[in-house]
This record gives sequence, C-alpha cells and structure tokens, in this order.
Amino acid sequence: MIRPEKMIPQEPDLADRIWADIYAAAEAAAEQEPKLTGLLDDVVLSRNKLATAVSVRLARKLSRRDIGRDDLEPLIRSLFKSDPMVVEMSKGSEIGKYTGLYYTFSMAAQIATPILSGVLIDLFGYRILFPYAVLFSALAFVTMMQVRHGDAKPLAKKSAIEYLDSDD
Repeated sequence: MIRPEKMIPQEPDLADRIWADIYAAAEAAAEQEPKLTGLLDDVVLSRNKLATAVSVRLARKLSRRDIGRDDLEPLIRSLFKSDPMVVEMSKGSEIGKYTGLYYTFSMAAQIATPILSGVLIDLFGYRILFPYAVLFSALAFVTMMQVRHGDAKPLAKKSAIEYLDSDD
C-alpha cells in the first residue's frame, strides 16, 4: 500500500497537529495489531490531511444509490477549504469569521437569484434577463473595483527577534 508523504508545514495549525497525532497513533496501532492494518490504511494512513480523511468518511456515510461517494467526496472536501482571497485579506485569527461571511453571502445570492429572476420573468417576460444580468455584473464590477489589494497588511514586529522570521 502506497502511503502519502507526511506534509509538515513550517508552522502547523491545530488541524495539522491533531492529524499528526492521529496518524502516529494509527501507525503504532497498525504495527501492534496487523489485522487492523487494512482498516487503518483505508481510514487514516492513506490520507494526507484531516480534512481529506473526514470528507472521505462523510462521503461514505452519506452516499446513496443516486449520489455516489465519488461525487460527494470532492464536494465535502471543498467545504474544508477557504477561499484564497479571504485568507489573504484577513488576519489568521479572523479567517474563520470572514470565510463564514463570504460563504453566507455567496449562498444567499444563490438562493435569492432564482427567486428574484423568476419574479422579474413573471412580471416582465424573458427579455428582462439581459438587463438583469448586465445590472448585477456592473454591480459586481463596481464592488470589485473597491477592493484595494488582496494582500493582508503586515503586522508590526513586536521584538527584534521577529525580524529574523520569514514573512510568508
């Protein structure tokens, strides 16, 4: 069985530290209990991140005849990722808050758009869709023009030793 390389970031976050502990415990258990090696390999040892292992397990639990786990796994895995723009524009401690806001408004737009466009089609016919699309494209363009730059502002160094650290 081919196992992925362990990816060890320079400063592991909490999920990476938890995953490293789970992975080490699974390796030790596989050595002590050879009969569990197949299960541990399937669930833990063949995965390189906690999010991947969780998404695979959730996909297996949620899959049905009409929606297979191969379709669900990428969807579930995408839920664990933050948008790179959100990550770049926020401080590390606020990434969760801004990711939540980003996805809340993104999903609200996906819910409201069919309803709003349906009402407009009922009132004015299908010809309203082009001006509707132009209007909201223009609003999106104006909104994006208000974004200054995607990079987060660097934090002030608190001590001389911090100047030796690399700025990621």
